[in-house]
Amino acid sequence: MKKLVPLIALIVALTGCAAIRANETHWTEQLLSAAGFRVEPAATAEELAHLRSLEPRAFVREVQNGEVRYVYSDPDVCRCLYAGTEGQYEDFQRLRAEKELAEQQASAVRWTLWDRWPWP
Repeated sequence: MKKLVPLIALIVALTGCAAIRANETHWTEQLLSAAGFRVEPAATAEELAHLRSLEPRAFVREVQNGEVRYVYSDPDVCRCLYAGTEGQYEDFQRLRAEKELAEQQASAVRWTLWDRWPWP
């Protein structure tokens, strides 16, 4: 029984981390779409292998036909690649900064409300 408790705690921790990562991926992909990134699903085994060869959930800058493009791979959730131009990447960065600022402001408001609570 004593060995079972740490195992259960580990499973709960890993599940929590996976849920957080999935949520972050979801928001990132929504921002990518809003910035105009094109979704390229991995339709073949070769495309999926290429997708898995890239660093997951990270941007890679590529030059293709003389033009800069940014790609973001998601081999786990959507099994796709998001591709966008330099301008779309800048739009994504702006949207992400706006989202983070909004989250910080919402967090500050929540703490401000707790500060006003009539503690005994």
